[in-house]
Amino acid sequence: MTNEKRITPKKATDHEQTFLKALSSSIIDSISDELLVIDPTDYRIVKANQALLTRLKLHEKDVLGQTCYKVTHHASEPCKPPQDICPIQELVQTGKSVTVEHIHFDKDNKKFYVEITTHPIKNREGKTILITHIAKDITQKKQMQEELLKSERLAVVGELALQLANDLRNPLQAINSATYWLKKECAHLQSSPKGTEILSAIGDSVKYADKLVEGLLDFASTKRPQLKKVDVNIVIKETLAQVEAPKEVNIITELGNLPQIEADANMLKRVFLNLTVNGIQAMVKGGTLRVSTIKNKGFVEANFKDTGIGIQREKLDKIFKPLFSTKSKGMGLGLAISKRLIEAHGGSISVESEVTKGTVFTVKLPMVQPELKRSSNIGSNILVVDNKEDILEKVKKLIQEKKQTKNRT
Repeated sequence: MTNEKRITPKKATDHEQTFLKALSSSIIDSISDELLVIDPTDYRIVKANQALLTRLKLHEKDVLGQTCYKVTHHASEPCKPPQDICPIQELVQTGKSVTVEHIHFDKDNKKFYVEITTHPIKNREGKTILITHIAKDITQKKQMQEELLKSERLAVVGELALQLANDLRNPLQAINSATYWLKKECAHLQSSPKGTEILSAIGDSVKYADKLVEGLLDFASTKRPQLKKVDVNIVIKETLAQVEAPKEVNIITELGNLPQIEADANMLKRVFLNLTVNGIQAMVKGGTLRVSTIKNKGFVEANFKDTGIGIQREKLDKIFKPLFSTKSKGMGLGLAISKRLIEAHGGSISVESEVTKGTVFTVKLPMVQPELKRSSNIGSNILVVDNKEDILEKVKKLIQEKKQTKNRT
């Protein structure tokens, strides 16, 4: 007899089960995409991998036993078409794997886009007992698609704006000339209160339409900023000096110590003037407009905070779109133009608002302009990828012609 310990069949089975469980967890956690194992009868999560926990900023205890729609959508019921197709329901109904795109939310309610694929886990009788729910993050891809669509839309709107502005110019000029003639040749019209009222209304309408035309032309403009060293605080002071605020509106400035940046002062003035006027107009019963500047993580930041009526949440995503306005007589171009001017500087403009409490617009301008924005004599490399020889040859010929032209100059 020997002193070797014998492993009983039961202990061997327990050992194997522990090993298989550890191996299974290791394999699941090694998957880079977000994985959930879900019970299709009640949508509850029975397993989640580390990639999902990290992406959602959650711990395993926050997820296991919870419904998938609560964890990933912060919803109280399963997804429903037409907004979202539930891949769990689809798989149960069809018995086949399903792929859909959804928007998920992390612990901080930050949204991200995912492509979900579900697969059935069946028992020996062929019944689906569990479902694997694999989510691949496609946020960057969706953002690129949205930026492309946005650029295409802006290009179309810009062309329409330019055409519309040019088409309106001639009839407006004709109306203006006719009004001038009436005032000069028909003196009796101005002696009549009604005639004076009508002529004044025509003149005001022409001015308003002409202002709209100017706005359309500005929006359609592709003019680049003329970059020079600028002190943003000085630009703000010069802008506020042009504004006549009502007595019931108090303008307070809190201007921090800022470095000079490369920017187009006239473009910035236009943006700051628009934000200032908007803030004043939002305070119909008076209030305070606080204009402040700070240096923040490589950016110069200018804030325009009013204590006005605020903007409804459902309108916040639309206010930078052309021809959208919250004002009864607004043209809906001021903020759209402001956004384009700031983005042309490599900056950004954002808004936060609460109804009845006020609104704050934040303009961020880079302290150092991105190299692509600057005109430079430094040579560049161009990568052209195409599988058509004729396209590549045309690009090559065009580059050679540009080089020859540059050398001659």
